[in-house]
Amino acid sequence: MRCRLLKLYILLAVCLLMLVSACSNEVLPGSVPEEQERTITFTLPGRKHFVSYASLDNDDTVLELDIFMFREGTPSLLEKVFHLEGSSLGQAGTNLTATIDVTNRSGKRIFYFVANAENKASALENVSIELTTEADIQRLVSDVQSGFFKPPYLMTARQEINNIKYPTDTEIQVLLKRRVARFDIDNDSLVTNFRIDKILADNINLQCPLFDYAANTPPLATGTLPLIDFGAIEGNNGANLIENLFCFYPTEIGADKTVIWFEGELNGERRIYSLKKDLLIEANKRYILSIKKAGANFDIEIGDGEDDP
Repeated sequence: MRCRLLKLYILLAVCLLMLVSACSNEVLPGSVPEEQERTITFTLPGRKHFVSYASLDNDDTVLELDIFMFREGTPSLLEKVFHLEGSSLGQAGTNLTATIDVTNRSGKRIFYFVANAENKASALENVSIELTTEADIQRLVSDVQSGFFKPPYLMTARQEINNIKYPTDTEIQVLLKRRVARFDIDNDSLVTNFRIDKILADNINLQCPLFDYAANTPPLATGTLPLIDFGAIEGNNGANLIENLFCFYPTEIGADKTVIWFEGELNGERRIYSLKKDLLIEANKRYILSIKKAGANFDIEIGDGEDDP
């Protein structure tokens, strides 16, 4: 009898342990299971190390990156800001990688990227979580340019993801665009007989919208770049292409708009000429100012610009 009772007690104890073990894996009523950490990685063309001003590789240097995440709605509101120092970015070939944490979030999100904002886009310091709308950030403009631009340049982008919980790609490709246009000078003085001494860009935009999606942007400040002493530049007035001589924000070339002046000597006589072609100057493009011989005189030509990779 005692043996039967002992077996019965043991059987009851085993059943009780199995019941407790089964219950321990269940979610209690009203509780939410903790989600595993989820991240999104963006890949962006660029480099994270500053080399030297003379190097054209600095065109895509990223010293810092701010990512503004907006939740879709009416209106869409700023949900979170991610600030990443250049040293925390990954480098994969010619691309940078930026990883953010989106744990416990799902649904559509709109991301705005701003690289190298310090001293160039202080308006971003005034954005507020759950108050700033997508329309608000689209209307922001850069700081007023003072002097010549030097790398690292201000770069921006916009990217949508339909559902950040299940992004289509593990790594989302983002194309950062420089907010400036770049100018090269092509003048073989032995052919054109024109030696350039000075270059001046007048009535340029000293500010620009931070993104391509700006609407109702406030008026932009305009002004003049400092005089460029072209005669002092090594390799000038020869057969060499002088690359990345200067940059400025998007503008429109024209008689009553932005004017680029050239001062120098043509066949030994002092002359001042201006670029006369009407042209819309766009961000992230490279323009070559070419001096061409035309009989006893010369013309200044500028192409429509090519994307500056």
